[in-house]
Amino acid sequence: MDTTLPWKYRHFFWNIQHWQFWLAATLFVLFGIVYWLTLMINTGFTWNPWAQTLINFSLKGLVSLPFYWITFVRLKHLALHKRLLLHVLLAPAYVFCWLYSYHALANVFGVGYMWGYPMVWDVFIPLLLYIIQFAIIHAYEYYHGLQQARQNAHQLKELAYQSDINALKAQMQPHFLFNTLNSISASVPPENENTRMLIAQLADTFRFALRTSQEEWVPLKDEISFVTNYLQLEQRRFADRLQVQLQVAPEAYGYQIPSMLLQPLVENAIKHGVAPSMQPVLISIEAQVADGHLQLTIGDTGVGLPPNSQPEALFSKGVGLGNTQQRLQKQFGTTVLLKPNSPRGVSVSIFLPVNKLPHAPALQSIDYR
Repeated sequence: MDTTLPWKYRHFFWNIQHWQFWLAATLFVLFGIVYWLTLMINTGFTWNPWAQTLINFSLKGLVSLPFYWITFVRLKHLALHKRLLLHVLLAPAYVFCWLYSYHALANVFGVGYMWGYPMVWDVFIPLLLYIIQFAIIHAYEYYHGLQQARQNAHQLKELAYQSDINALKAQMQPHFLFNTLNSISASVPPENENTRMLIAQLADTFRFALRTSQEEWVPLKDEISFVTNYLQLEQRRFADRLQVQLQVAPEAYGYQIPSMLLQPLVENAIKHGVAPSMQPVLISIEAQVADGHLQLTIGDTGVGLPPNSQPEALFSKGVGLGNTQQRLQKQFGTTVLLKPNSPRGVSVSIFLPVNKLPHAPALQSIDYR
């Protein structure tokens, strides 16, 4: 809850940045001068109604403030046509408030006021002032909003142009990379078939990354195939130190998941579990459906959590865990469960409500292994 709003409402009258206030004050001063001169001329300059004019128009200005607050602060969120219709009710209320207050002050200070038929001027003049001041403020507000909308539209046009340029660059860069990898693969002699396969796997990894950058959801099979392909590349690096185990329930393949959801967790297990360990490390990938959730677990038997560490603190130290948790919180309202693995290492689990997951297409899944 924003506790600053009541303070703003109580003190907006004294905020010199409210140009509407100063505009209205200027109008009342000008109308007061005209009114004073009119009375002076009609009486042949034999009467100086300065006290009556000062009380009259000062009170008009003060009574305008709550009506200004209602229209331009409290109900500013309403559409313009609704606020204009609101003036049909506010204008008579303004005239009544001013007239009642003016007569009360006139009696206190001994200042005369009109009564009977001439009193119609005490209704017409404040009503005219109300219409003029609020018409000018509304007109300027509409003009200012129109200018702001044009400026925003121009900025959005510039952003769209830059996005188009960046999209074209993003399309050109992967294709350049793929062509380069193909050229390298073609130049590898036949006796180095393992190197050729490594390059092909790397190209497949980049193709999946490019595809997922353009899609919000991917079939679970595609995501696991991509992760498996990534782990095969890492096995070339770590050799026997990295072992992989895959356990996916058949019904889990019936769903799609947010793209690139598992890869950061697997990469995190490689970085913090496999790389620091001198012993063989098993990375397991599990997927099952239970209690209305698709449960995905990435476990490793690596070095484990640092001594006396709090699992919650690890989310702020790395990109993979932190970004994954933010995605889950914003998209599903769930979180990442991080706990020690058995017999050693770390286990990371995520839970996705199946009622929020699209069903995987039957014929569009692509195996990247």
